Amino acid sequence: MDRKNTESLRQKLVALGPEQLADVLLKVSVGNEEIQNVVERLLSTDEENLQRFKHRLSALKRSDEFYSWRQTSMFEHKLESILQDVDKDNPDSKSSLEALALFFESDSEIFEKCDDSGGSVGMIFTCSAAKLFRHHASRFEDKDWIADLIISINAENRYGVRNCLFERLFEFMSESDVRSLAAKVENLAQKAERELDKYDRWSALKQIAFQLQDPDLYERAHQLGFGKPDDSSLMDLARIYKSIGEYDKALSIIESIDGSSIYLRDGKEMRLELSRRLGRTEMVHQILVEEFRKGRSVEGLSALFALIPKEDRDIFLEEEVETILNSKIFSPTNLVFLVEIEHYLDAEEYLIKLRSQVGGLGFFDLAPVAKKLEDNNRFVGATIVYRALIDYTLQRARTKEYGKAVDYFRRLDLLSKEVRNWREICDHKEYKALLTEDHGRKSSFWRKVK
Repeated sequence: MDRKNTESLRQKLVALGPEQLADVLLKVSVGNEEIQNVVERLLSTDEENLQRFKHRLSALKRSDEFYSWRQTSMFEHKLESILQDVDKDNPDSKSSLEALALFFESDSEIFEKCDDSGGSVGMIFTCSAAKLFRHHASRFEDKDWIADLIISINAENRYGVRNCLFERLFEFMSESDVRSLAAKVENLAQKAERELDKYDRWSALKQIAFQLQDPDLYERAHQLGFGKPDDSSLMDLARIYKSIGEYDKALSIIESIDGSSIYLRDGKEMRLELSRRLGRTEMVHQILVEEFRKGRSVEGLSALFALIPKEDRDIFLEEEVETILNSKIFSPTNLVFLVEIEHYLDAEEYLIKLRSQVGGLGFFDLAPVAKKLEDNNRFVGATIVYRALIDYTLQRARTKEYGKAVDYFRRLDLLSKEVRNWREICDHKEYKALLTEDHGRKSSFWRKVK
């Protein structure tokens, strides 16, 4: 329902008057627990609603009912309803925060009552409850008390949802407040005896350090808690240095990560940005060339041409085309690139040379390539692509897709009249015979062809 219709409906309901609406609300609440909860919430004071929250949470924890994965949404709805009793407009933020602490500290009982293999119940904690906590924390002035409450809640974190309270701290704390929290967490981490406690507290300190954009604190937390930084932590550290303007340091960290690491691949854009900020034109050029050769495209070529002198651009392009043509492995991306730069003859030669490799899942993206080759009189190249499209469609044996294969086959009928030299591929008559031999029983296809 859009805003206009909602407002119109609201005006009509207001016009009914309070008595009629009250009667209807009471009537529909009979047998409907959720509407009953809404009515009780409306008629209760803030203090009464907090008491209701505690009563309903306790009742849930005492219940023997278990929610299977099919019933998870029902359980989520129940949890969200309980959280609504902690009204975001309740002026008593301290009591609201204490109530939410009870919710987080009930995570074990809650998770043991459901199959949360999809993670949606966990999101009630990390999204809904955490958001409500941050809201009330932003309205409560005693930030030192809030820091102690967060630490107390995280004294146990078996299910890994309580540490979300260490996130987005600047929504309800000043920098000095966050640093005070960091000092408390670091002190507890140093005193921790259990390995799990050490892990949780050093992890929390890393979260805080990242928000403070404090590289020294982040490195110290990781070193004391986990030893040598792994690739993920190095990327976070690089992000911190980048955010505080220490681009040289950030770039050196990225360059220290092993070249095969997935995190380095994720950091390629940062590496490029940092090189540009530092004015390292040669490195920018090197990065762009590396990325271009991983997946050649007109966009990548344009980015490179912005750095390459005009007199050298043709030479660079010729070398790239030659590299493609000398390749022994077919790449749909390289074929598309050749067509995009209008090297239609080269694209055809590429297809003829590697025709045995042409096909596969990605080939449906190449139908426009076949059409482009056809329009530019590269009929043998277009034929190879159309044949691959047909073969792939028939191999999948999905009759709903046969219409496309029929269209491609009819294109081949027309193209066969234009080809003067079939080069190293069989002619259309022979191809049709081979297709009949392999897929002759697919009658729905052949009926459409005829």
